[in-house]
Amino acid sequence: MNAHSQSRAGILSSKFATFALGVVIAGAAGFMASKPATAADDKDKKNVVSKELAKPLKGAQDDLNNKKYSDAVAKLQEAESNPKKTPYDEHVINQLAGVAYARMSDYANAEKAFAAQVDDGFTDQADLPRVVKAVAQINYQLKNYDRAIEYGNKAVKGGFADDEVNVIVGQAYYLKGDWKGTLSFEQALVDGDIKAGRTPKDQSLQLILSSCVKLEDAGCETKALENLVAYYPKPDYWKQLLYTMAQDKATNSSDKTTLQLYRLMSEVDVLNRPDDYTEMAQLAIEAGSPGEAQHVL
Repeated sequence: MNAHSQSRAGILSSKFATFALGVVIAGAAGFMASKPATAADDKDKKNVVSKELAKPLKGAQDDLNNKKYSDAVAKLQEAESNPKKTPYDEHVINQLAGVAYARMSDYANAEKAFAAQVDDGFTDQADLPRVVKAVAQINYQLKNYDRAIEYGNKAVKGGFADDEVNVIVGQAYYLKGDWKGTLSFEQALVDGDIKAGRTPKDQSLQLILSSCVKLEDAGCETKALENLVAYYPKPDYWKQLLYTMAQDKATNSSDKTTLQLYRLMSEVDVLNRPDDYTEMAQLAIEAGSPGEAQHVL
């Protein structure tokens, strides 16, 4: 592994170690119940709040609307302890509690509330993608990477994973030290983009490169760098690729091949070590190009 790749791996680890709290809160806010917690206007008699809990749940919803989150939680805890609560009451409690806890930055309890809604049988299919995404986001924030991956992959398998969910899953694999998992997940995203005629995301290609470096797989690293150069021909990527190839004895099987490699390095302006210029000039002389050698020197 060369110094450039080592540096890149370190940058990635630091770069992907943070995630905006505001994203979690904003996502959670979307689950605020849009109708009063009563049975009056619900045509489906299965999905109605019981008479016993209608008052505290309506009160909790009003507190949320008025940003009285502690008061809302108190009412929801009261409702939770009521032995007469129904499964649908439990669903509404979790729906409101998830928002309240998220607004209070109590992400551990918010995660429990949102996760409980995923498989309770009451969450509308139209709302399920947002619920699953919130659980993945919150677990990522809490550094519960296995749970973040679990719920992120639920979104992937369900066909409703967006770019943000894909970022969460890829980063979670990387941050938990699962390089093979990172490589497999990100490569699938890249292959999907290429197949669809889209440009693969720079971040996915960087994660693939860093995973190859962590796995100490030189062939994988070279291929990753080739993809980065192909889609994002930045000088830094060219430099990493060409110096990696220059150090690969299998690539430099002949002086002619080595000279061609130096020519390419010079063309993309990444030939910058004194010894490289000297060696290139010597190879040019041996190849019968003294003018080129003079120019190089």
